[in-house]
Amino acid sequence: MSVTIEKKTWKVEIKNGKTVYLLRGRISLDTDSAIAQDQIIVQETPTGLINGINPTFTISKSMVPATLEVKRNGLTTHKSEVTITSPTQFTLEESPGIGDTVEVNYIAINI
Repeated sequence: MSVTIEKKTWKVEIKNGKTVYLLRGRISLDTDSAIAQDQIIVQETPTGLINGINPTFTISKSMVPATLEVKRNGLTTHKSEVTITSPTQFTLEESPGIGDTVEVNYIAINI
């Protein structure tokens, strides 16, 4: 299974102690770890008003926090500008203006 999420390396600790590495768009799992394809969320449009005032957005599934990548108008937002407020919600330091787009990539927690 493969997915393209920018050409970055992410390391994610899964609750059972196994490690998942996302390397240049490919998923690498250690030993017997498994991640379901439906846990990899790519180019989701979160819910939330884009009006220059609202900074809060909600995603459809609970996320592994370290994997959240927010894109505003196609450009990756620096992690320091994003605050995760719950497993399904985040706020942006600067509210997107009218006409802006917001998309997210993340790995969902398999509950």
